[in-house]
Amino acid sequence: MARCDFCPSGAKMHCRICDIKLCAECNVIHSTATAKTSQRHVTLPYSEVSSGEGKSVHVVYCRECKSATMGKCPCQSKRDQATDLDFTRQKLQRDTEDLEETILKNLENVFSNLLQKKLQIPVFYQELLTTIQEQGRKWQKMVEQVVQKKVIEVNEMLHNHVGKLDQNLEEIDQLMKDYTKETQKGQQLFLSGSTDAVKSYRPILNKTIEIKLTDIAPPSFNSISPDCKVLEKEFGEISLGAVTERNISLGNRQLNSFMRKPKVTGHLSSGLMKSELVTCDENDAIWVACRRSLRRISRQNVILEKIDLYSGYIYGICVANKDTLVYSNKAMKEINFVKRRKQIGSLSLHGWRPCGVCTSASGDLLVCMRNETEDAGKVVRFSGSKVTQEIQTDSEKKPLFSPTSKMMYIAENRNSDVCVSDYGGMAVVVVDSEGTFRFRYTGLLGNTALESFSPFGIATDIQSRILVADRDNDRIHVTDGDGHFLLYVTVGLSQPYSVCVSRDNLLFVGSESDDKVTIIEYSH
Repeated sequence: MARCDFCPSGAKMHCRICDIKLCAECNVIHSTATAKTSQRHVTLPYSEVSSGEGKSVHVVYCRECKSATMGKCPCQSKRDQATDLDFTRQKLQRDTEDLEETILKNLENVFSNLLQKKLQIPVFYQELLTTIQEQGRKWQKMVEQVVQKKVIEVNEMLHNHVGKLDQNLEEIDQLMKDYTKETQKGQQLFLSGSTDAVKSYRPILNKTIEIKLTDIAPPSFNSISPDCKVLEKEFGEISLGAVTERNISLGNRQLNSFMRKPKVTGHLSSGLMKSELVTCDENDAIWVACRRSLRRISRQNVILEKIDLYSGYIYGICVANKDTLVYSNKAMKEINFVKRRKQIGSLSLHGWRPCGVCTSASGDLLVCMRNETEDAGKVVRFSGSKVTQEIQTDSEKKPLFSPTSKMMYIAENRNSDVCVSDYGGMAVVVVDSEGTFRFRYTGLLGNTALESFSPFGIATDIQSRILVADRDNDRIHVTDGDGHFLLYVTVGLSQPYSVCVSRDNLLFVGSESDDKVTIIEYSH
């Protein structure tokens, strides 16, 4: 009996391309391994036929017509035709699924995104017009201030001019009064006829009479005709937005080949009011948190551990060092570390309120936090208790995260990217390990741009895909590592709040509507 070329089992099939004998099990492996090669490897049933001399000749024969199959027997030609037809049918089905599930959906999302941008454009231009009009009002106010200052100067000049003339008038009026008296005295002396009085007369016109008059020329205004070009430059310049063109990929068959139609494979019950926060541990158990309570649940829905806090509010959970639970206590402004239901450490955040937490591949702890006094959000990397990195602004010193966002959750991707769901900013913000901004995913939704993206929990998987819970729209968004949309997971979901992906690539979804944790299979 002829044996398989790869194991001791008997040969059942033969590959014409590789000229090798294969057992049934090795045939499956060989067919899978060569499925994506440029030349299709066809395996045929293997048979031994006697040569008539008492010896078995190891030649490949067709079991149906007993023809040697080093060439093509009639049966093989029929099989090839059937195989080619099946292959074409499979390709047609696959192409149709790609068109429906990937190309058309991506086109719908691109259309939705462009429509959303179109709706946003008038808002941007109205903001620009408002800024220009405000600048005009500032200039108008400045001109009015200059005019008022000049009016005050003219009034002061008028007052001084009139004051000088009034002074001259007073002096002349006094002289007129004095000389009127002298005139009257001279007339009385002349008419008196008294010789002695006339002899005592002393002429008053022997000395020169000098009067100091102030002559002020009328003021003038030297106006300068404004140069419109200079004014326009001083007023401000409008910077045109950068116009860039980019190519987008509507389909990624290689990546989508790893995707499958999502289906619910089970549920876990936490026994809590809600299953808001979920995270997977190294032992395939799931931690669930709601408010002040934590539960560790097995895949068989057995509660393994219970932790209840006396104060505070849990806003984020993760597992570090395989068996250490990390949770953020927003009310107490601290991060706590628990092992076997005992607290083994904590980090005080000095006025900052923590939200989402995750561990990195290097063992660091990444924490989202907010300062409500300063209306600021940031991500801080801790190595032990030491702060080694703060991620808050981009290269232009503009905030990466919304100043009003009270919910921020975080995950590290396999390429060390830091992915943050920013609820207030209605976006997923992704930076690299150095904190440099990479992209912002704003959640393309259906055929309309009027829906709002409400990102909450976030996770990544072994293919570097990003999964984010869109609570208000009852769905999970799945993108590739560069933010390109792949698919929605909507099956069995109601108000999904948090997500985590297990080592065997199952998706666990915590809900804000009940105590159920939904288990979903979405990938090969």
